[in-house]
Amino acid sequence: GDQSSEEHPEGVIASDDRFLVARPADNRVPWMLVQLDKTLKAQLKLPGKLCKYTYHRVEMVQWGAFSVMPLGKKQGVAIGLAGTDEAEIIKALVDHNLDDHLPDHSDDILKEVDALVNHAEGDFDNQASQREDLRNKRVMSIDPATAKDLDDAIHIEIVDDDWVEIGVHIADVSHYIKSGSLVDDEAKRRCTSVYLPDRVLPMLPRPLCNHLCSLNFN
Repeated sequence: GDQSSEEHPEGVIASDDRFLVARPADNRVPWMLVQLDKTLKAQLKLPGKLCKYTYHRVEMVQWGAFSVMPLGKKQGVAIGLAGTDEAEIIKALVDHNLDDHLPDHSDDILKEVDALVNHAEGDFDNQASQREDLRNKRVMSIDPATAKDLDDAIHIEIVDDDWVEIGVHIADVSHYIKSGSLVDDEAKRRCTSVYLPDRVLPMLPRPLCNHLCSLNFN
């Protein structure tokens, strides 16, 4: 609770305490009571002092008709200390239901991607002969210099005094990723790449989004 005394200082959880009060970071969500069972006490190393500035995932599980606060259940490990870069980034992902982007792509997906890349690189000249070669044009993107996943670009060419040609170049992702493949299923689950201040959580494995399906030079 929030009340403290000499016998029960604020932030110190006693062995006979039965609940924690969870204060949401989102003001639209009510405060919750989290029951202290043996598993949670062991995870939080209680009894003892508990840092109230640490982010935890808490799921509402029940709100009785006559209860002031709903019951919640702690999920997973602690996110981290509020105000630190890593904790705030993870919290932002959790808030927007994007934390499932954090794990890397599975080994099975990466094996499938390696086979795609190896085949495409070995068949490059044949594939290029079946497409219009635009490598002699000055194609540009508006991506920053550090960007690696260049999925769109343009070129501008003066045809004559009256006409200017504007070309829009889009990476042909569907040429490499077939419907129903492991990569396709995972891309549909992720829906989008997530760009953070210090990292990118890609929708596609990096050998695809940064290499095979990127409009790289030449």
